[in-house]
Amino acid sequence: MKDKKNKILLIEDDPFLIDLYSAKFKKEGFSLSVADDEREGFEKAIIDKPQAIVLDISLPEHEDFGLLKKMKENDKTKHIPIIILSDLENKEEIDEALSLGARDYLIRSQVVFEDLIDKVNNIIKES
Repeated sequence: MKDKKNKILLIEDDPFLIDLYSAKFKKEGFSLSVADDEREGFEKAIIDKPQAIVLDISLPEHEDFGLLKKMKENDKTKHIPIIILSDLENKEEIDEALSLGARDYLIRSQVVFEDLIDKVNNIIKES
């Protein structure tokens, strides 16, 4: 069984990105849980108790920051560090995500996977 401190939750709705990130995270030795919508992501955050969450805030049919707000307001999930990985790149959205409690905000088109791995590893070490 994988060490619990290496457990992360990926919340992403794009099947291609889910497959890509899942393979890469697993190759790097992470125990990975995946959710493709807000409801499932929230449930898995509570049940799986990940050490970090990588969240795409642009989930269909949901307010962009809805899940982030919900997690940071819930006693069972508010302590979990969240890294936003999104295509949204204007300063107001980044500032809002950080003010709502996201640990970091990465713009998908401007980040390589190795940088994401470094961010996740650093957050796990800090926790």
